[in-house]
Amino acid sequence: MKLALRVFATLLLVVAGPGLADTPADFALRLQVLPVPNASVQNLELPAAVLASSVSPKLADLRLFDANGRLLPVALVEADGAVRQNALRPMPVLGAVDALRRTGVSLRLGADGSVQVVPANGDFDTAGSVLLAILLDARQLSGTATSLLIDAEVPASQPITFTVEASSDLMTWRWLGQSTAFEPGASPIAVQVPLRASDVRGAWLRVTWSAIPRLLAPVTVRDAMLTTRRPSADVLVEANLAGASGGAAWQFSLPFTTAVRSIGLMTTQAEVIVPYRLLGRAAPEQAWTLLGTAVARQPGAGEVSRIVLHRTDLKEFRVESERTGVAFTAAPRLQLGLAPHMLVFAAAGPAPYTLAVGRAGDSAAFLPPGVLHAEQGLTYASVDVPSDWRLSVASDDERAALRRRALLWAALAAGTATLGFIAWSLWRRSAQA
Repeated sequence: MKLALRVFATLLLVVAGPGLADTPADFALRLQVLPVPNASVQNLELPAAVLASSVSPKLADLRLFDANGRLLPVALVEADGAVRQNALRPMPVLGAVDALRRTGVSLRLGADGSVQVVPANGDFDTAGSVLLAILLDARQLSGTATSLLIDAEVPASQPITFTVEASSDLMTWRWLGQSTAFEPGASPIAVQVPLRASDVRGAWLRVTWSAIPRLLAPVTVRDAMLTTRRPSADVLVEANLAGASGGAAWQFSLPFTTAVRSIGLMTTQAEVIVPYRLLGRAAPEQAWTLLGTAVARQPGAGEVSRIVLHRTDLKEFRVESERTGVAFTAAPRLQLGLAPHMLVFAAAGPAPYTLAVGRAGDSAAFLPPGVLHAEQGLTYASVDVPSDWRLSVASDDERAALRRRALLWAALAAGTATLGFIAWSLWRRSAQA
């Protein structure tokens, strides 16, 4: 397998090499990569310096060269968080045969651990109650739910469709996933239900089942195992606000295109704590949107409180001191949380390798992740980041921004007037003719 992979990677180099004019000197940042000997496919966790130097969307300007300056085959993958298996106790949901298809019903937890379907009028009739579903308590779990494994007994030789939904109030439900199971015999089966990525914190899960035209025998769910994935930790990078002085507000744009997941501030003078607000927008003509509030502290005074960003299209940011009488006497220091990424590459050329990034307008040159992912294993190459590398973010003075905006509007008005005059002149000539 390794020999075939080496041949495949070599063919990629032969085909791609002569037709590409990329060289390491074309990129703003170049770092040395030391591969692990005798490993055909290796991983490389991208450091903060690389993530904060990319100027093309989705790290499209990332390249890996061998010692001869030839491109190596690479695939880019997002670093996954920790996976956890959570055993949940099924609670039976009892009610009339068609109770869950009615509107205005809710679920009521009983003292014996059972769950009852209660109509809008609040009356529950135990006569004729049957098992309709199971309820799972996932309120104390954290992370993103990815799948639910159900240990169930189903009718023999009948397709059964399982549906998983989530709710925080036991009244309104959102669909998460569905899977159909079929068992020729009468033995218990394990049903794997893929779930739409969703945060399950504070949620109940409801599992229902159905068959066409009707169930030939009762369905029993004995156990359930929910798989969740915790978000991967941010890659942190700090930066100074260049050209900024003391004041109540600063505006800045980031010099890279990598998605930012969180932003925090640290004081740079004698202030112990300074409450502040963070605002953002995707374009200069848009209004500012409040992203969150936090407190800036001195470096070393505990973990930096970062504001989580739920949008990836933001281009401009603004920091304002809260109106509490405490303000920054100097521009604060930024701490940025970036989405972690990993490079999977075929070590087919002579070492050392050069990781290059920082060229605007590039198109991605990555292989599909599945091509190299199967052989990646746990072999990690190392990258050498210079100790003097620093990130600097230029502050954008609000008055200067207003002046530039006024100039742009003036240029637009002048251009419109010129086009109008040309159109009028052409019309007048045609009328005279």
